[in-house]
Amino acid sequence: MNLILGARRWIARRGFERTYPVLMRDPACTEPLIAALAPEAGERILYVRGPQAEPVLGLARRFPGTGFVGLEADAERAAATRADAAAAGLANVKAFAYEARGRMPFPPASFDKAASVMALHCEPQEGKLRIARELLRVLRRQGSLLASDLDAARGAQEGALVKVASMMLGETRLRQHMDGTWPDILSEAGFARVKRLGSHSVLVARVAVVRASRR
Repeated sequence: MNLILGARRWIARRGFERTYPVLMRDPACTEPLIAALAPEAGERILYVRGPQAEPVLGLARRFPGTGFVGLEADAERAAATRADAAAAGLANVKAFAYEARGRMPFPPASFDKAASVMALHCEPQEGKLRIARELLRVLRRQGSLLASDLDAARGAQEGALVKVASMMLGETRLRQHMDGTWPDILSEAGFARVKRLGSHSVLVARVAVVRASRR
């Protein structure tokens, strides 16, 4: 029995390692969020992404009049983003490193808007809440947060990735994404007017986009 369970776990891990990075960069994970974010010239926008999600550089190219700050999972990723921005001649983007156990390296009320792109589901519950509270802290009054993340499936096929992810990352990390209650984290952190804008199928998962505001 242990041999069978071990084989199943090995197969699940291999499938997860191959599928997860591809799904995190699927347009459904970013495009609906970008449409709702609606970057405008002169705004300063914080872009927090999960380790495998699409980097901020694409946004900086599309909206040259907007200032973007990318927050990366570690110093190596932040350095790579800065190097790529310099190579592409993008003057409207900066990158910093942030670990979910600490404070974001910005003073309060630094940003007009913030985007959380597939960044919550990979964190434990306390990490999710800490990120949400930090996003609230660095937003200006009446500033808005747009968050995209894994959501409750509408069928067995859409539930495949979340089920395997719960095996790889831990069931407690994925519980609120499996039942669709993860936007409650934003309310608990102090955000107002938390609203689910929509959800989108990515074949083996479902991604929801949520808007929240700072009072």
